[in-house]
Amino acid sequence: MIDAPLISIIIPVRNEAKYISKCLDSFISQSSGNFEIIVIDGLSVDGTSQIIDEYVSLYPGKIKKFENQLIRTPYALNIGLENAKGKFILLFGAHAFVKEDFLKINMEAYNKINSKIENLAGVGGRLVIANNKYLSKIFFAVSNSLFGGAGKYRYTNKSQAVETIVYGFYNREKISAFFDTELYIGQDLEFNLKLIRDNKVLYFCPNIQSFYFARDNLKKFFRQMTNAGTAKGHLIRKKYFRFTWIVPSVFISYLILTLMYPNVILFIPLIIYIILNIFFSLNDAIKFKDPSMIIFLPLMYFILHSLIGIGVIFGIIFKNKVLL
Repeated sequence: MIDAPLISIIIPVRNEAKYISKCLDSFISQSSGNFEIIVIDGLSVDGTSQIIDEYVSLYPGKIKKFENQLIRTPYALNIGLENAKGKFILLFGAHAFVKEDFLKINMEAYNKINSKIENLAGVGGRLVIANNKYLSKIFFAVSNSLFGGAGKYRYTNKSQAVETIVYGFYNREKISAFFDTELYIGQDLEFNLKLIRDNKVLYFCPNIQSFYFARDNLKKFFRQMTNAGTAKGHLIRKKYFRFTWIVPSVFISYLILTLMYPNVILFIPLIIYIILNIFFSLNDAIKFKDPSMIIFLPLMYFILHSLIGIGVIFGIIFKNKVLL
């Protein structure tokens, strides 16, 4: 019997004491046993480091801990890649967990698609909300929607080639590059776009699922969305460009123009926006089986578009800085 290839699971963490145990437990329980877990701690101050130490003691050789003195995520990911021994690499986050067949499904999906498509670098699946707090559902709905500008992995049910994947499962031989340490945020998107630019293929598989603890307060949501926009602004500076990235910024500019120079014709796009906003808000309320969400979703969509738009402009103007 041929031994299963080793999978290196890379998890950057900082101050994730609330979630790291559930994350690690979900991998320790995997039905596919040939894997190593590499946890890179960014000088946590909330007890995360001590929790990881306990797991390293319980599972010597299976779980390895490294320290990221430079704190930021791209450095952590590069430390993980430098120390990974697996033929396959899984990039994961401490804010999520998986079911016991997650690695098995990823491997099967990769092998199946790789038999049909050349230059397959990796596969990824969808995010499923793990917490049922009301605000978490609202935030998750707007940030995982086509109308919210989300990547296809957040809303589609169709298996297909995509430009970016979440918690990607990569063939180590197909990824020669490391993460761009100049980027404070958006390094995962840049990493995937770099593969696409190198004529590699990334594939979305809806049967691959990870469970994510969505943000549960306004401050965290505002920061996340502003930073999402800023990341795209930074990538535009690095010669990556997608038209959809600048749509929120155009929207913000349009609103300012409309307020400065009120005109009936100028209000037509706003009316179209309101109709689309209500349509997608209704769709989300039905999807989450919670009619009360329709009260807040239109406003949250507007806030999301505004924050991302401001973030993109900030990211284009200011190199490698964050607004919030």
